[in-house]
Amino acid sequence: MEEPSVDEFFEDDDDEGEDFRFDDDEFYELPSAMQILKRRLVDAARHLGGQKKAIEFLVYCVYLTLFTYVSLTYGVHETTLPQNRALQTALTERRVLFKARGVMGAFRDISSPNDWWDWAEGPMLDALTGAGNASLGAGHVSGYMKVLGTVRLRQLRVRRREQCWGTEWCYPPYSAGEEDSAPYGPVGLRFAGNETHNATVLTEEGDEVSELLLEGGRPANF
Repeated sequence: MEEPSVDEFFEDDDDEGEDFRFDDDEFYELPSAMQILKRRLVDAARHLGGQKKAIEFLVYCVYLTLFTYVSLTYGVHETTLPQNRALQTALTERRVLFKARGVMGAFRDISSPNDWWDWAEGPMLDALTGAGNASLGAGHVSGYMKVLGTVRLRQLRVRRREQCWGTEWCYPPYSAGEEDSAPYGPVGLRFAGNETHNATVLTEEGDEVSELLLEGGRPANF
């Protein structure tokens, strides 16, 4: 029996190798450790990103709820602004004797120029000069706010209406359409029984305001 030559031996190996070739569709490559780690990191980042957005949304909702509650509850409550409440009480609710009529009344009861000056000499000056608060000194409005400069009162008036119910004439609530801009009385008008009078002052904006002057023409500076 003859032994196979070297060439025949290699040819036989090639034929045998052709019978054991793998198809690409049947071969599955296992992922490496680096690929597995990378995939896990991507999944974790996506999960944490969604949680972060949900937490931010909840915090924002809580903030809007608290902001709305505080704005609607405490923003309009009188106890949050005691200075304004004290000033309103001192100026509009304190009663004073109206000398011309001989009756007691508050700011809402003023019905004549003499009544207005009685109120100005009483509750208004007491509030502006800090009457009853000697420890604070003059110039503290109702003991809270310091008055700086000259005290000026701007006059806003409305045109009166005729043929009102129950009276010959009446005044409507203030509005820009009902405002009366006609001159009111002479400059330096003085009423009997009062030690103060008014002076019309023209501001830089062109508005006429009434400056409160004490006896002798001195401005009421505090």
